[in-house]
Amino acid sequence: MVCYPHLKLLEFNEKLGKGRAIIEGMRTAKHDKVGFVDADESIEPDDLKRMFDALLRADCVIASRRLKDSRIPVKQPLKRRISSRVFNIIVSIIFGLNIKDTQCGAKVFRKEVIRGVLNNIKTKGFEFDVELLWRLKKKGYNIAEFPVTWKHSPGSSFGLGNAPMMLLSLLKVRLWN
Repeated sequence: MVCYPHLKLLEFNEKLGKGRAIIEGMRTAKHDKVGFVDADESIEPDDLKRMFDALLRADCVIASRRLKDSRIPVKQPLKRRISSRVFNIIVSIIFGLNIKDTQCGAKVFRKEVIRGVLNNIKTKGFEFDVELLWRLKKKGYNIAEFPVTWKHSPGSSFGLGNAPMMLLSLLKVRLWN
């Protein structure tokens, strides 16, 4: 068995949802840089390391599939790519985020930056990323998109059926905050 002393496994008695699980992990983290990556192995480990290195120039660094230097050796199905683009356009309009890819599954932060917004996060699911980025932007933090090598993983737990509830949840956040 391999031991990683810098990693800590958190276990919960109930299903928290992506957003709430990430928040609990961020609260527990001990280092000055924190982040998360989706478990489907769509992002290369070397890219994640370079994202942490890029925190010298930004408060938050997020992976993006939509930058010129990004590479996508295994693409999502066409229907998923189209719905992703539509979702991002709607999010841009509602939240004023000038971000090409809010949902790519890797984001890293300086810990003092993320601590300043965690208690305000209302969403628990896949829409968590949008609310988090919006709250960081509202506080004036610098968010940098980072080109990555990304590959689609057919085993993802996200389905297109999640999108309407995500948008409804985000509308509630935007209208009442």
